[in-house]
Amino acid sequence: MPDSDIPSPTHFEHSFEDQRIVTLRIPLPTAPFSALPPLSLDEAEECIIAAMHSGTTNNLRRAFDTVHEDAGVAFRNVLEAAMRCERVSEDFREALHLDWTERGFRLRAKIQDDDLIIRAFRQVFPPYNGGKLVLYRGERADELEAGRIGLNWSTDREVAMRFARGLCTTYGCDGVLLVATAEPSAIITGPNYHSADHLREMEHVVDPKMLVELSEVERFPPST
Repeated sequence: MPDSDIPSPTHFEHSFEDQRIVTLRIPLPTAPFSALPPLSLDEAEECIIAAMHSGTTNNLRRAFDTVHEDAGVAFRNVLEAAMRCERVSEDFREALHLDWTERGFRLRAKIQDDDLIIRAFRQVFPPYNGGKLVLYRGERADELEAGRIGLNWSTDREVAMRFARGLCTTYGCDGVLLVATAEPSAIITGPNYHSADHLREMEHVVDPKMLVELSEVERFPPST
């Protein structure tokens, strides 16, 4: 390294009666940070599927990030591979659940195949073993009227209300607060740590076709 890049030493003097001690502190140079190169789409798929079988987690988060840049084909391939896997690793299960919690609405919009998502999630996630629940969801009016009710529901009415009057009103249509009863067989999985303890959304993934006593509680006009 050139001399100009070497940090200057810091000079300290300490006096103890008749003795003088000189201390030199020379900071060590730090190596410049270099970001990891992005994974290709094929590399990302291979990484996720490898983690699915063996639990190898190297680059797993980066792999999911890369898959999200795709139009939905790569994530569909991941779900189809998961359905063929007799037993997925716990690391893959947790990573998939976290990814769905953070970006599920985008994935669902890209894939446009709720049946595939539901079948794959029932294969990957451990069965729900709780009781019947009353659940709430903030939904877009156009999705409700088209019969495309979403999979993510909360036991917390205020959480669903926040989505109904917020995000759902930004698509040029009303936001709708829904309530429904979910029998245990309708619930695919309960909240993961990120949803329950970090976001505090208490998100349950359900098969919306199996919900009963579904009703509209309140509507909110589109935001301007």
